[in-house]
Amino acid sequence: MAQRNTYFQDEIIEKKLDIKQFGRVIRYIFPYKNIFILVGFLMLISAAVSMMAPLLLRYIINHTVIAKEYGELVLIVAGFLVLAAIEIGITFAHQRLMGRTGHNIIAKIRKDIFYKLQQLSFDYFDSRPDGKIVVRATDYINDLANFFTNNLLLFLIYIVKIVVVTIFMLAISPQLTAIVFGAVIPMMICVFGLRYSIRKLFAYHRARLSNRTAFLVESIMGEKIVKNYNRIDMNEKIYMEVHDISARTWMQIVMRNELNTPTVEIFWNLGTLCLYGTALYLILQGNSNIDAGTIVAFISYMSLFSGPLTQVAIIIQQLAQVSSNLEQVFDTIDYPVEIESKYSGIELRNVKGQVDFDNVTFAYEDGVDVLKNFNLHVKPGETIALVGPTGS
Repeated sequence: MAQRNTYFQDEIIEKKLDIKQFGRVIRYIFPYKNIFILVGFLMLISAAVSMMAPLLLRYIINHTVIAKEYGELVLIVAGFLVLAAIEIGITFAHQRLMGRTGHNIIAKIRKDIFYKLQQLSFDYFDSRPDGKIVVRATDYINDLANFFTNNLLLFLIYIVKIVVVTIFMLAISPQLTAIVFGAVIPMMICVFGLRYSIRKLFAYHRARLSNRTAFLVESIMGEKIVKNYNRIDMNEKIYMEVHDISARTWMQIVMRNELNTPTVEIFWNLGTLCLYGTALYLILQGNSNIDAGTIVAFISYMSLFSGPLTQVAIIIQQLAQVSSNLEQVFDTIDYPVEIESKYSGIELRNVKGQVDFDNVTFAYEDGVDVLKNFNLHVKPGETIALVGPTGS
């Protein structure tokens, strides 16, 4: 029998993740390639539409307001409404299409791991708590589907959006673009540093969450055994210990994650002040390319630039977490089947026999022996239920 992995031990993955594993996930996505292409095209349109709003705002400030062309102002405001309607419509279509696709991919991966579990020997289940097997077929797959059907495409769109925004800013004013980069680059260094530390905590928390789920599932399955052998206080103590470890790790993640917003706000405000100061200096120097409309447009572009960068940092962090989940899921799917059913096998009919259990021992894993060395004889036609330390 394989060495048992308990709820106090992190699982050891036999096969580490490599680039081929991501290729296997892409094969699950490939049947829906046309939907991904359509959604990618729609999101590119949405990105292009978002670039138009700062230019319209710049035109209103520099021309429409000064010339008092109120009829033109009404048309531009109507243009804003049209742009907003386009973005709302694209967002709705994107979420609907990708939501349906994500559920289909979830169903396929979960079916594969479920069918594989039916083929594995008792040794596989004896060596792992039930809860650690359950989370592989539920939570981990949900995370995978969410990442590869939504965030992966968003990652590519954010990169394109960053490039396009940079081109727009350089075309308007290279000097102000340098100010934006001077504020955004140190901000992203801090954000990526925070995300890197959170990524390591996420891997630690995932293992502790798996341990807690394992103990919880086995305790529920073995509820009668726990009560019959007066195990309630002991199980409560164990659960609180396992839960506290998981909760403390999650609070560390929350506390570090809360540093993200103040960091972004500090650099954002510093960048805005530097942008206003530099623009005022250039205006006083007689630079005709800098005006109020240009400054407002740059503030808008700065938001469009820093937002995608922050999201890229978050997606990179999620990629590390998802890669860890991939290891767990494919570890089960790739686990060797020791006994395989063959279609050419002979079906046994009218089988009669007798099963004897001799010297069967019952004991908790903490070393408290409850029953020792009792003989059990099962006659043909009788059934017997054997339970483990917590009923599994």
